[in-house]
Amino acid sequence: NVGRKLEVARDRAQELVALSQHLDDTDLLLEAFHCRWSTAMFRGDVTTAFKDSLEGIERYDPAQHSWMGPIFGGHDPGVCAYGVQAIVLSQSGQFRRAAECIDQSLVLADKLGHPHSIAHALHNASASCQMARDYLGIEQYAQRLMELANKYNFPPHRAGALFLTGWAHALGQNSDAGLEAMESIYDKAVAIGPFFRFYAVLLAEARAHFGKAAAALPILATAIETITEPGIGFCVSELYRMQGICLLAVEPNHPEAAMTSLHQALAIATQQKAPLFQLKAAISLVGAARITGQVDQSLQTLRALCADLPEEFDALELAEARQLLLTK
Repeated sequence: NVGRKLEVARDRAQELVALSQHLDDTDLLLEAFHCRWSTAMFRGDVTTAFKDSLEGIERYDPAQHSWMGPIFGGHDPGVCAYGVQAIVLSQSGQFRRAAECIDQSLVLADKLGHPHSIAHALHNASASCQMARDYLGIEQYAQRLMELANKYNFPPHRAGALFLTGWAHALGQNSDAGLEAMESIYDKAVAIGPFFRFYAVLLAEARAHFGKAAAALPILATAIETITEPGIGFCVSELYRMQGICLLAVEPNHPEAAMTSLHQALAIATQQKAPLFQLKAAISLVGAARITGQVDQSLQTLRALCADLPEEFDALELAEARQLLLTK
């Protein structure tokens, strides 16, 4: 599973690209890039995932490559290329551009009529909406995904759809039932596939939202224990950010461990070149620094980060950051 053996997956993907180039086989090369952009995304390598998925979009021709979905990887490479573009653009806080890629992924998947490709597009769309905190978007895409999963018996997609819908209700509607739904399906959602750390972040966030920060910490610790390469993995910075937030809630009089975790979150997001996660970590650091008395330093970090964001950065967190900078 690519989500569990990221170092091996990276090496194999690179070998596939080199072999396809040596054979001068354009079809195999597209699938080799497909492997490499997917692996890069789950390694948290935003730059490579963006570059290779863009290469995939440019190489993909539905008339020439639509047969590939059922043969290689279980889903269409063009659908995946647009979906990964949406995910990495979301990590860059560029949600208008991400939404365009979501639309292109879904239009192509619907045109192909391949159920696994449609499910793949819908899950990526739901994950992108989660990063945008677009609760309505999650519900719309996850509902379609649930219906598809029930029709074709796709248990992992059904679990993911139920879990993400629960998160949208828990955080978007302040719903206890939403958290209960997340708790009931969590084990199934993380059992298969590479999104297990992403789901751990969301369950921890929901527990913390309902005043259960202490109960969130074991979920985060278990997910952090799966990291085999320091700082490598999709949403790894968010694991440390949520750990810092929860540690601070549990032990406000001893903020040292929380601050260490938040600084680690910022460092990893910076290393991965994920501006959205950088900004979220910097915002959380400002909140924690009000307890430690290091507000000036944390505001300086936040100010410098805001000045260096991509021009098309349109995440909701930007307004929150600017408000913090105004209300020192």
